Amino acid sequence: MKDTNDVSKQNLYASHTENRQVLTMNDANDVSKQNLYASHTENRQVLTMNDANDVSKQNLYASHTENRQVLTMNDANDVITKLIVLSSRHMMPGDLLYKIYALRKDVIVKETCFGAEVSGKKEDVNSLIRDIRILDPYGIFIKERGFPIGDLRRCRAASGGGARPGFHQIEVEAAALPLMSRALLEYDIGVKPTTHEKPAKLDVDVFKKIIADCLHSL
Repeated sequence: MKDTNDVSKQNLYASHTENRQVLTMNDANDVSKQNLYASHTENRQVLTMNDANDVSKQNLYASHTENRQVLTMNDANDVITKLIVLSSRHMMPGDLLYKIYALRKDVIVKETCFGAEVSGKKEDVNSLIRDIRILDPYGIFIKERGFPIGDLRRCRAASGGGARPGFHQIEVEAAALPLMSRALLEYDIGVKPTTHEKPAKLDVDVFKKIIADCLHSL
């Protein structure tokens, strides 16, 4: 009976040992699978990040290429852009746009707070400017613009808002335009400039006396 019990215990021990080995092997397989999964996941993340960087670079390159193409196209077609700045008592930006539309020129027009922007072929833009300035020769001023209308490098939506680059300069210049308008008008109608007598130069001896009196008072 003891032998029978011993054999039974041995069989039970062998079975238990075998199960432990199987469990250990399974655990090893699970760890291996986890490592493999982690490695695969990490690789996917790296690939995803690389893909994102590549897409970002591609978009940046495409945008840069597109801007170069636009500039090249503008140069090839001789396209220019000009600002029309108003300092007029007879015309508002809305009235200006109505007059521009009435001329039926092949140009792109954008209304602004100071007047309008006009972009198109050089001959069309210059012709339009000449016709517009006739409406108020002393209240309409023209300024060159280095970028076409809608250019992303000057777009406030693309740069996160705020004032458009160059706006503050126009704001300062616009404040001086009424004086320029008056000066141009008076020049054309022949108004003689006002002369002012220059004060006589201070005599050196008088200047020395002033210095001596100041030093003596100290």
